[in-house]
Amino acid sequence: MQDYSDMGKGSLMTGAVLGAIGAFLLAPQTGRQTRRWLAEYANVGGEKLKEAGEGAGRYFSRSNGSRYQEEDGAGRTAFALTGALVGVVAALMFAPQSGNETRQWLADQAKRGQEKVKEGAEQLKHYAQEGSQ
Repeated sequence: MQDYSDMGKGSLMTGAVLGAIGAFLLAPQTGRQTRRWLAEYANVGGEKLKEAGEGAGRYFSRSNGSRYQEEDGAGRTAFALTGALVGVVAALMFAPQSGNETRQWLADQAKRGQEKVKEGAEQLKHYAQEGSQ
């Protein structure tokens, strides 16, 4: 049996990052608004979170410390899903703007970058033409 604790951590972190990115892009409102909503509805979904935590606890207890069988793909999936849940929750809680505004900002930044690349290419073309004469 090999030690796969790093793989579990990697799956957890990968899930957290992907969940956070998705949440930032799809956030229906700002983090401040989300936190306010959560404060009003704190008990909604609490049972599901409790069940998820118990499931993770069962996994850790059967994993014999940091070792588990090589064919335990379900364990890596559980780590990734738990990480995604953590990432989504964290991103929604601290989103500086709504997902629509974030996507618009990203599109604007991409357009600016594209324009700068075009300008650089034109300058390079101009310099190349001057150098060949």
